[in-house]
Amino acid sequence: MKKIIRPFIRNMSMQKKMMISFAIPIAVIYILLNTVCYHYITVKYEEKIKYSMEQSSDQAVSFLNNYVQNMQYLAVLVENSGVVQEILGSEQYTRDRTYGEQYREFLRLSQSFSSYELSNPIYRLGLYVPDELMYSSNHYYFYEESMLKEREDFEKMDTALNQGSFYYAITQEKKLLNSEDAVPALTLFKRIFSKDSLPRPLQICSISIELEKFIDLMKNANITQDGLIYLLDQNNEILVSSDSGKLLNLQENDGFPARGSDKSWEKIRIGGERYFMIRKQVDTADWQMISLIPYEEYQHQQTFIQVFQYVTIALIVILASAVSYLLSRFYVKRLSNLRLKMTSIQKGDMNAQLPMDTGEQGDEIDEIYRNFNFMVDEVRRLLQEHFRLGRDMKVSEIKALQAQINPHFLYNTLDLINWMAVDYGASDIEQMVHNLSRFYRLSLNRGKSILTIREELEHVQAYVNIENVHFDHAIAYEQNVPEEILDKACLNIILQPFVENAIIHGIAENPEMKTLQIKVTAEIQDSDVIFHVRDDGKGMSRELIHQLETEYMNPGTKGYGIRNINFRIKLCFGEKYGVTYDSPPGEGTVAHIRIPLIECEEAERMIQ
Repeated sequence: MKKIIRPFIRNMSMQKKMMISFAIPIAVIYILLNTVCYHYITVKYEEKIKYSMEQSSDQAVSFLNNYVQNMQYLAVLVENSGVVQEILGSEQYTRDRTYGEQYREFLRLSQSFSSYELSNPIYRLGLYVPDELMYSSNHYYFYEESMLKEREDFEKMDTALNQGSFYYAITQEKKLLNSEDAVPALTLFKRIFSKDSLPRPLQICSISIELEKFIDLMKNANITQDGLIYLLDQNNEILVSSDSGKLLNLQENDGFPARGSDKSWEKIRIGGERYFMIRKQVDTADWQMISLIPYEEYQHQQTFIQVFQYVTIALIVILASAVSYLLSRFYVKRLSNLRLKMTSIQKGDMNAQLPMDTGEQGDEIDEIYRNFNFMVDEVRRLLQEHFRLGRDMKVSEIKALQAQINPHFLYNTLDLINWMAVDYGASDIEQMVHNLSRFYRLSLNRGKSILTIREELEHVQAYVNIENVHFDHAIAYEQNVPEEILDKACLNIILQPFVENAIIHGIAENPEMKTLQIKVTAEIQDSDVIFHVRDDGKGMSRELIHQLETEYMNPGTKGYGIRNINFRIKLCFGEKYGVTYDSPPGEGTVAHIRIPLIECEEAERMIQ
C-alpha cells in the first residue's frame, strides 16, 4: 500500500500537495470536534425535551389535582352548609307545601350557592331535587332528580354515591341563568347525607367546571406539535383530550394505550407509528393522564442538528480549501520562480537573479533566494575574473564551479518539501529547509574553495539528513574521522558527490534494497589524508572504474560529478593526489580520496 500511495503523492503537483496538507488536517479536526459537539448537543437536547415534557406533565397533573380538590371541597361545603342541612333534612321537605314556602327555600338555597360561586367563579354548583318542587326546572342551580335517573350510567353513579364516593361525568351546563346555551362541563356528583346521629341520604349535589378549562390544560401541557394528551377516569373512560380529532384517529388503531402503571418515556407503537408514552396519576380523582409524543417529531430536531452539522462541515471544507489554495499558490509561486531561474542557469544565463526585499530576514525560502543569488553572483564573478586573467579554463573547471549550485539536487529537495507537507507537519518542513540551507551554505563557503574537514563532514551529514527523509531513514550513515585532523584544510564538495552517487546507484535505482550502509572514514598516511567512502551497493565494473580514473568526460556524461572531483584535486594539489576505487561487483564500492594534510591558509596559497 505504501509503495502505491507514495509514488502517487510524489507525482502530484506541489500546489495540490500543499492544499491537501493544509485542508485535510483542518477538516479532520473540525469533523472530530463537530461530531463530539453533535453527540453532546443531542444528549442535552434529549434531556431538555424529557425534562420539559416531565415538567409540563407534572404541572398539568398539579392543576388537575387542584381543580378536583376545589370541586371536592365545594361539594363538602355544600353538604355541611347549615342552610342545605336545615332545608333538605327537614321532615317537611318531601311533603306538600305551599308555593310560598317552596319559593323561600329556593331563595335561601340560591343565595347560599351564589355566595359559594362568588369566591369560586369558575365552578358551577347544582342540586338535584324532587321533580314536584316548583324550582326543580330552574336548570341553573336546581335540576330534576329524574334527569339523573335518565342517564345511562345512573346505576354506576348511584352505587358510587351511596358508598360516599365522588362520581365524575361529562354534562351540559348553562353559562348564564337566563341563557338557553349550554357548554360541556366536567361535573363532580356527591350524595348529601344528613348530619343526624344516623346519617340519612338526602339529595345529590354537583360541582361543574367548563370542559374547555381541561382542554386548554391538556393543550398547554402538550409541548409537541403532533402529540396528544388525554385523561382517563377510574373506569378507563376518556374524559378529555388535547385534540379530539387526533384522539379519534388514534383510537381506531391497534395498540392505543389504556390505564396502566405509571411509566415515563415508554416506547410504544400505535398503528405502525412509534410514540413515547408518559403516564401520570391524578391521585385526587383516581384518574390517569397519558401523554403521547411522536418519535419522528422527537427526532426532527436531532435531524435538523445533523443537517446543520453537515452543512457547516461542507462550508468549513470549502473555506479551508480556498485558504489552502491561496496559501499554496503563494508558496508555489515563489518556488516556481526559483525553478525557472535554476533552469536559466542550466541553459547558461548567468545573469539570473531572484527578487529580494532588502532589509528583511524573511523565511527559509527567502534564505534559499539569498543563497541562490549569492551563488549566481559568485559564479559570475569567478567567470569574469578568469576572463580578465586570460586563463584558458577547460569546460570542466567552469562546470565545477557551476556544480556548487547543483540544480539537480535542489530539484529533488524541493520535491521533498512538497510531499513532506503531506507526510509530516510544519516543523518537519522547517527542518528540511534548514538542512537544505545548511547544505548550500557549506557548498558556497563564502566563495572560497577551502574549508575545514569538519565543515566538509557537516556538508555530507546535511545531505544525508535530507536524503534519509526521502528514503524513510533507510540510509545508515556513519563517519569515523580522527579528531586531530578535523580543523585541517579540505577542498569543498569532494565527499558529498560520492555519498550521492552511492545513494543514486544504490537504493534509488534498486527498490528491492531496504537499507543502504554508507561509512566515511579517514586516516593519516605520509603527511596526507586519505578519505574512504564505503557503501554496500551493487559495486562497479573494472571498465567503469578505469574510465572514471583516467578518461576525460563531457558534462552530462554518467559519472561526470565524481570525475570532476578527481580533476579538481589534481589541478589544485598535483598529480600525486586524486581519487581511486575498489569495487568488487556485488560487494559495494570504496572510494579513496587523497589530499595533503595542511592548514587552511597554506591550502589557500597553493590554489591561488
